[in-house]
Amino acid sequence: MTSIEVTAPLARAQKMADTAGLIAIIAAIALGGSALVDIGAAAFRELKALGPGREALGAVTGSLAGQWLLALPSLIIALVLLDLRRVMADYAAGRFFTRRASAGVRKAGEGLLWAMAFACIVSPTLYGFIVNGARGGPLDLRLEAFDLGLIALGAFIMVMGRALEAAAAIKAENDAII
Repeated sequence: MTSIEVTAPLARAQKMADTAGLIAIIAAIALGGSALVDIGAAAFRELKALGPGREALGAVTGSLAGQWLLALPSLIIALVLLDLRRVMADYAAGRFFTRRASAGVRKAGEGLLWAMAFACIVSPTLYGFIVNGARGGPLDLRLEAFDLGLIALGAFIMVMGRALEAAAAIKAENDAII
């Protein structure tokens, strides 16, 4: 392979990484903003329905806690996207095989898995306890085919990050020899 055959795809990857980083920021803001708007809207609906008084404050507090739990997966993914922005900045600068960028890819996969764990099991179960009190069920599992796809994608991204971490370690070792 010639030098031109290698550098042309890397240059394209650098340009694409810069764009992807911008998209990551926009998506993170949209996800986080949407989640916060949902939380505020739920609190407003609760206050409007109940009116003034101590009971209203307790209901709004419970509603807010429940909405935070349901919004948590989106907020986790927003944070993952912000972390990926740093990886894309490294890639845009031509730093493809660094330990930091590789760890960022691995952490993105792990973050997606955490978000899915909250979306499918933790948030619905805890929400049930908040809404239903002691009558809440032991475990509320909400798992659809799409969720399985995101779980698999998170696992694949995590494994790719680990492979990139190994490649970065080998590169650093080779750079030290040269």
